[in-house]
Parts: sequence; structure tokens; C-alpha cells
Amino acid sequence: MVECKRRVSHLCAWWLTLVWLCVESAAYAATTAEQEKYLKLANESFQEVASGKVRDVDALIHKQEQLVAIGAAHCRKYAKIYPEDAKFLHLVADSAKGMSQMTPEEITRQWYRLEAPKAQGIDVKHDNHFEELINLMDLVVHPSYVIIVMKQYKQKPDKALLKRAKYELGELISHAEILFEKRPHH
Repeated sequence: MVECKRRVSHLCAWWLTLVWLCVESAAYAATTAEQEKYLKLANESFQEVASGKVRDVDALIHKQEQLVAIGAAHCRKYAKIYPEDAKFLHLVADSAKGMSQMTPEEITRQWYRLEAPKAQGIDVKHDNHFEELINLMDLVVHPSYVIIVMKQYKQKPDKALLKRAKYELGELISHAEILFEKRPHH
């Protein structure tokens, strides 16, 4: 009887391990698919802006909105993994929709200079522009900046605005590739 209970116990443990592995594999596959989608949208946007001919500004803005949404979701996901940075990551995610309503000067001051987190009492310590916390923030900030610039471009087409959008998208791709481990850190 004891041997039977032990076998049942081992069988249950084996099944639980198998279920856990399936769940983890599905979560990893979903994350990888999101990352691939993110990089695809970012690269398509970069190529279009770099060509100097944006055929459909609204479609390009929509791609940026998708990037912002995926970036905000990544911030929330990482907040669960890194509770010490959760307050900052939630602030980024919660602020995501409003970022694209800012002026270029406001988004630069609030997010590139980190005044928004400072105003909330969050001290963002970073030694490297490409460290994980900044990479996560920039998954949201860079496409938000592109939305701002492309709205301006829609009103008054100007090559300087496309140049700025190209710069922002290039930075975005660098941050995303490093975060998603598609290339080595600087």
C-alpha cells in the first residue's frame, strides 16, 4: 500500500511538472511572439520613415500606438518580476497614453530627463542608457515621440520631422533588440 501511494505521489509530481512546463512554454511563446511583433512593427516603421515617403501617416501612427500598448504591457509584466522597480514601471505604463499628447519639449523634459518619475518621488538610478529599466521605459517613450512628430508632419510635411522620427525609431529598435536579447549590450 505504501509503495502504491509513493507511485501515485511520483505520478502526481510528474504531471504537475509537465503542466508547469507547458504553462511556462506557452508564456514564453507568447512573450516571444509579442517581442517579434514589436520588432516587426518598429522595423517597418523605421523603413517607411527612412524612405522619406510616408504614404499613410495615420497607419504609421497606428503602428506606434500598437508599440506603445505592447511596451506598456512589457512594463507591467516586468513590474511583477522586479518589485523594486514596480512603481516606476507602473508609472510608465499608466502614463503611456498621455505621452503622445505632449509636445516634443514636454516629453523630453518629463521622460528623457526623468522629471515625471522625480515628481512622483521615484529616483531612477541608471548608469547606462541601455540598461534594462531605461530600455523598458523607451519601449513606450520613443513610439510616443514618433506619434507626436507624425501628427505634426501630417499638418505640415517637413523632412526635419521625418529625420526626428527616424532617429526615435532607430533608438527604439536599439533598446528593443537589447532588451529582447537580439544583440549584445553596448
